Amino acid sequence: MKIDSGLKNITNSRTQEAKAGKVKGRPEEQQHSGVSDNVALTSEATIMQSLEASLAALPDTDVAKVESVRQSISDGSFAVDEEVVAERLVEDTMENLQHAGKTP
Repeated sequence: MKIDSGLKNITNSRTQEAKAGKVKGRPEEQQHSGVSDNVALTSEATIMQSLEASLAALPDTDVAKVESVRQSISDGSFAVDEEVVAERLVEDTMENLQHAGKTP
């Protein structure tokens, strides 16, 4: 008994049926021919999509500013304002504490 030739015949038969559209799929696949979905976006959603596209086109970093800071650090002229750093640390800590109290 040749198993291989029998499998080839079955496979070929099913492939030909599929091409001819005779293979039965799941019921939900068969009933989708007359159904269509419509999606309507609000004007706000359209604006948001436009803004997202604009933001995506912007570079991630300001290369000129990075180079300026790098040059200032290398020549020793970069100055750190301790008050601003401390103030931002306190603000960030307060925000993190407020968000930590909220559970998603």
